[in-house]
Amino acid sequence: NIFTILITNRFIHDDDIVTMITEMIAHSKTMQIINIILYPLNEDNHILNKYGLDCKGYKVLFKIMKSVADNRYIKSLCLHSIKDYNIVLAPEIAQQIVYKLQSETLIAFHLGNFTISETFAQQFFFQIVSTRSICVLSIESDDVKRFPIRALIKIIEQNVSLQVLAFICAHTASDGDNEEVVEDINE
Repeated sequence: NIFTILITNRFIHDDDIVTMITEMIAHSKTMQIINIILYPLNEDNHILNKYGLDCKGYKVLFKIMKSVADNRYIKSLCLHSIKDYNIVLAPEIAQQIVYKLQSETLIAFHLGNFTISETFAQQFFFQIVSTRSICVLSIESDDVKRFPIRALIKIIEQNVSLQVLAFICAHTASDGDNEEVVEDINE
């Protein structure tokens, strides 16, 4: 019931495997938990310190996210980058996440180490506030300023189904920014 995809350069460039996996995700009635992990490796199979998705990489990620959004049996979605590469989720990919949230079939969602646009942030937080199915929400970012804490507080106040909210920030901003975040949380 659990399927984990490590998105490596080798995976991105294997069209047959990508097609087979996206079709399997879209049509499986037993798959309930999907973990999609961006895991770029160098020739020695070590994790890259710097990385960026090219057009093909975005296209593959879109196909995977579309297949997840199309499958109503998937209850948990994890979209995570092994490191924070400052990769912005393309609007088409972000929209697939919104579609999946709107389907009211997702009960757990994790987004880790991706940068999101302000437009997507607004849609995402609106959807999380209004959903009745999401029970677990986890967000990880190396930069505390990327995700508006006030929006997370609104989720806590208004969402009736949420039982677990995790906000993980490995690296923090300047001390002044940290004080502002702490004040927001205390409020």
